[in-house]
Amino acid sequence: TTSATHRPCFLSSPNCSTLKTSVVCAGTNRRLWKQHRIFPYFIIFAGHCIESITHSTIMSYISREGALYLQQFPNTSYKFSVENKSLSEAFVLNSFWNWFTPRFIPECIAPNMVTFVGFMCVLGAWALQCIADVHPAMVVHPQSHLHSLLDFLATHCYLIMPILFFAYQTLDGCDGKQARRTKNSTPLGEILDHGVDAISASIFMYSLVYSLDKQYIFSTSPTYAPVGIGQYSDTGSNLVTHHNYFNMFSLLTQKAIFSRIFNWIYACSLQLVFAWAFFAAHVQHYHRSTFFMAELGACDLENLIIGCQLVRYFLGEKVFHFVLYEHWLVGQIDLGAAIVLIIILSTIGGVLQSVIDVLVNADRPRRQSMLLQFLPLIVYTLLGTFYVLNHPVIVAHNFVTYATTMTLPFGVILTTLNIARVTEQKMSVFGFQIFAGALVPLTLLNVNAWLQFCDESTLLFGVCMYCLVFYVHFASSIIGAFCGALKISFLSINPVPQAKAEKAQ
Repeated sequence: TTSATHRPCFLSSPNCSTLKTSVVCAGTNRRLWKQHRIFPYFIIFAGHCIESITHSTIMSYISREGALYLQQFPNTSYKFSVENKSLSEAFVLNSFWNWFTPRFIPECIAPNMVTFVGFMCVLGAWALQCIADVHPAMVVHPQSHLHSLLDFLATHCYLIMPILFFAYQTLDGCDGKQARRTKNSTPLGEILDHGVDAISASIFMYSLVYSLDKQYIFSTSPTYAPVGIGQYSDTGSNLVTHHNYFNMFSLLTQKAIFSRIFNWIYACSLQLVFAWAFFAAHVQHYHRSTFFMAELGACDLENLIIGCQLVRYFLGEKVFHFVLYEHWLVGQIDLGAAIVLIIILSTIGGVLQSVIDVLVNADRPRRQSMLLQFLPLIVYTLLGTFYVLNHPVIVAHNFVTYATTMTLPFGVILTTLNIARVTEQKMSVFGFQIFAGALVPLTLLNVNAWLQFCDESTLLFGVCMYCLVFYVHFASSIIGAFCGALKISFLSINPVPQAKAEKAQ
């Protein structure tokens, strides 16, 4: 195990003679994957493809100290504490989850399996949204069975998606109850649960844009379209040019400022606003050791989005165009804009509440640490905003690709913070995973605006695929590392660590 030909892997394997070195051979790491059956084979294959061409030392996503800390579990200070004030959970959902878990989830089902199935529901919903978005442009024989299937999925998209989202929400609420029921609460469960929530929350936000009629937002009349998004035809229904830079000065010199920019801006920034609220809550959890959920929390917003999708299916998208307020200066505020305003204001309130709580109740080193932890998110937000402002038409015509590209880097940033919390280590603010998985791809998109070394749509798709492969490798590596340190399997019931600790005492 000390040969120069052996490369450091993500975490030391329990089969190695020394647990303190965190150095194992690649063959041992592969046996660890097979032993724990961690991910479907295609994900394992993608992770090992990257590992085979990249030196593992720079891709160690868990520090040596964090690995040693995990190896001591359950004899550690780790615990998950939550203070939940969510209205929908307090009055309806929590009682429903308590009733659902013992009746429909057998005790032989691992809590991680519950989380993983819920994640598959979200991915299925997003895949369905992608099918509905690109279905009109797909070339399929009109009399084939595939055409009939795609037509059915596109037609009933906003009925099937709420069902899948509700299934995810239910399983997301039941996985923790299943973990306590089977006494299988581990740090890996928290990492997996919150990592899935980071991806799912972004998908929820982008699906809301489709529910409120994406076509209306991006291809509306010049009266309500942002100046600089492109030139319009006489009817104002279609874009006819491929690129124009965003001209904020022109917007400020014209009437109806609000309605001219808001519908288009919120479509691209809604996920960023919610990402800030989600990240701030986890920063508060890192410093205060309790996960606080406000009165209008994630479940409440998820229920709002599910309701919008059902309204879209039964009543049509024009319901969200109903004008609630009109003024010569701000223009028209329709129902869709009002819904988005509620979400944005509530999420901004959540960010302020989390930050103020840490500033007031934490000591000075923790306050300084909190400010540093926000740096990757600040850079991520600036890069995403610059790209939207410089490439509005590219975003409009490739919205699914853009949404996926913005979602995955946020998942990397948030999971890095959570790993630091459960291992009681400092967050690697600009570590390799944040640098390579979030900042570099977004920077590449913005640099192309000046250098023009590649077609913008092609580059966006390429960066999206890179982010997808990197995230798969990142997630599978983290799961493998935690399973190796905790000596557990991923998708099956493990020996009860709490019972072992009590017996030892």
